[in-house]
Amino acid sequence: MKKLLLSLLLFVVVNYSSAQWSSGNTNFPYSLFDVSFFTPNMGFAVGEQGSILKTTDFGQSWNVVLNVPGKWFTSVHHFSPVSIIACGSYGAVYLSQDEGNTWVENSFPDFTKHLRSIKLGPDGRVWTVGFDGAFYISPAPNVWFPPITQIPFTMHSIDFSTQYIFNNTAIIAATDGRVYRTSNAGVNWQYINLNQYGIYDYLNAVKFLTSDIAIIVGNNGRILKTTNAGLTWEIKNHMLTTEHLRDVDAVFTVGTHTVVAVGDNGTIIRSADDGETWSLQTMMPATTRHLYGVSLPNPHAGYIVGEIGTEATAALFMSSTFGAVNISNTSSNVPDKYELSQNYPNPFNPETKIKFSVMNSEFVRLSVFDMLGREVKILVNENLNPGQYEFTFNGSELNSGTYFYKLTAGSFTQTKKMLLVK
Repeated sequence: MKKLLLSLLLFVVVNYSSAQWSSGNTNFPYSLFDVSFFTPNMGFAVGEQGSILKTTDFGQSWNVVLNVPGKWFTSVHHFSPVSIIACGSYGAVYLSQDEGNTWVENSFPDFTKHLRSIKLGPDGRVWTVGFDGAFYISPAPNVWFPPITQIPFTMHSIDFSTQYIFNNTAIIAATDGRVYRTSNAGVNWQYINLNQYGIYDYLNAVKFLTSDIAIIVGNNGRILKTTNAGLTWEIKNHMLTTEHLRDVDAVFTVGTHTVVAVGDNGTIIRSADDGETWSLQTMMPATTRHLYGVSLPNPHAGYIVGEIGTEATAALFMSSTFGAVNISNTSSNVPDKYELSQNYPNPFNPETKIKFSVMNSEFVRLSVFDMLGREVKILVNENLNPGQYEFTFNGSELNSGTYFYKLTAGSFTQTKKMLLVK
């Protein structure tokens, strides 16, 4: 095996983002362990009591669509507009092909296996990993081949190169600092020995950003990055937290990827440069509950779920900016009315500022529409406190033309027109 070169990158400046993730309400009185959105409006969360929850309104309301007593669901993958697969304890695997309205049990024959992560791979096969060497690659959710026995350890997460169809590369994050990679579609697995560099942390989640770049997060604040599809790894000593990091997701923004990792005691950290540097995120309100799952379906929608803790319902946080600084609270004075101001400058190229006032603490949505009435950008999609806000909108990804921006806050709705001239 090629020698693993592990470089230590030290960032000593602690950066606190100015924006927040806002709290939502699942009305679910148990903990949630994972969340997956295919589009910003429709998503699924899974957790205790064998429950799968569904939302169709950007996380504002959730309904339990499946309940399997005696089991926990630990992973969910919303892999097409209508198809969702979930797995959990005692070999539980359930599939829906009608937007979560009905579910079919396709559980493993070996009911002693507790499953940790399930995904439909780019090759159309179902890849499932779990505790004590549980590892299956199957051609369909209801056709289980014999288990793969090359890795006799607990595996927490699996992900695929964005060019998997061409390079057949996938990575598994496992227990005790173990990383495995395949470059031949799972036929053989190469053990990447991180123990020789003192890494023995549980590695809880892996996420590919490109064909070669991937991020792993784990216990004790561990963050690892590869730029050669897992052959070598860098330790990212971010100096931000030593809490266990439980999940990571990423979304492509302008020229780079935004990466969000979540973990214990309300930890949320964000990178805006492909995982090179990281900043702590704030929440509204703050929480010490453990956060277990994160999903970023597009650059303007993010969702986090976690434990119930001492609260009445499972943790849920949402953001439309992932801690970016393009929204700011310009005044904490309580306005006497809702108001959406005309953007300035107008016409603009490519940036303009949109000011609005919120009179009550409630869910606020600010969106941009084209002349055909299609929603082309979601700018704000979260709970906001009363105050006056300013959003810096960048239209560099849009064509020149007339657009409409719409503010919805509770029962208040207002729309204004703006002109992008390039």
